[in-house]
Amino acid sequence: IGEPLLSSSFWKLLKEIPEGCDSIVNTNLTVLTDEMVDSLLSSKLTSINVSVDSPYPDDYFKIRGFQLDIILDNMKKLVGHNIKIYANMTLMCYTIDSMIDFMDLMIGEIGCDGVFVWPLNRWGPELSLKYNREVRGLDFNYEKQGLWNIEYKPKIEAARVYAESRDWKFVCRKEE
Repeated sequence: IGEPLLSSSFWKLLKEIPEGCDSIVNTNLTVLTDEMVDSLLSSKLTSINVSVDSPYPDDYFKIRGFQLDIILDNMKKLVGHNIKIYANMTLMCYTIDSMIDFMDLMIGEIGCDGVFVWPLNRWGPELSLKYNREVRGLDFNYEKQGLWNIEYKPKIEAARVYAESRDWKFVCRKEE
């Protein structure tokens, strides 16, 4: 587990993807170089899912610890070529109200092929404890951030309707 673009095994496997194989990689694009862009775009990779989690630079930094503008610039290098580019957002109480702004940025401005969202996993209090921390000004308590604490399905439905009205791809991967 980790950033695949840092793995030498990933780059070896990338060259071996056969024609017609549905191949997807999840990345945060924090380490993307021009050489990597060339390798990705000349491969038979079909999709890149980019973990972004917020359309707002300050919130993105609190969650991911990186500059959003760098990620957006890296996404722009990949959009519009032979690989589908999707933006991923893990939904939590802190971010759920930004889904429409997220779609506007990722699909409307950057040109991604779609947005995938899913609620934060519910692992239970014991396992969740190891992820509780204050980081970069965000007090992240896993149990408090879980959507099981709020009425969230209408918000997902509103985002779905918004996407449909624009003919945008919006997928909620898991709903409780």
